[in-house]
Amino acid sequence: NPNFPPTPPNEVPRDNLVNTLRNLVNEGVYAVAIEGADGMGKTTLLSQFVRKHATTSISLVVTAANRFSIDPDLMRTDLAIQVYWALTGEVLDRRTYDPTLLKSYYADLQRLARRKKQTYYFVVDGADELDVSDRRAFLQTLSDVLPLGIPQYRFLFGGDERLFRPLLPATLALKSYPLNEFSVEETRTLFANHALT
Repeated sequence: NPNFPPTPPNEVPRDNLVNTLRNLVNEGVYAVAIEGADGMGKTTLLSQFVRKHATTSISLVVTAANRFSIDPDLMRTDLAIQVYWALTGEVLDRRTYDPTLLKSYYADLQRLARRKKQTYYFVVDGADELDVSDRRAFLQTLSDVLPLGIPQYRFLFGGDERLFRPLLPATLALKSYPLNEFSVEETRTLFANHALT
């Protein structure tokens, strides 16, 4: 997905965690916040989730290094392009995109999800990297641009659960998921990739 950083060489797959996240949001939890210290691998895990669910994931990744990443218009356009692709399998022409259509794309995707009995995942990462004022503006924009509350959609957020709690009504379950450090087997894989014992 173009939103996430490039896949690092010798990436350690964490399929068990990807499957755990999918099971959480498919079994009664509406949204999950993946928590952990900087460098723990939250972005890598969410990137793996999106790659494993490439046809049913829509992602939004922001970074403090790129001020444009938190521009509301660009966020809407990026989401619209992804939702349109999920609906049609075609790339939306940015030049003809009308921002007022995003909500109708969400409604069309909801109908498709109902018909196919399919869940669509919205993955949001990078909020905890932003400074306080940018983060506040970003979270406000999220409440405007994300289709929160639709039963066929689920949300995965990278960052502290407390950041995202105000986005959701109390009736929708948001669960904190503290990211584990590497298991012994994952550490072996990481060391083997770097020719270390």
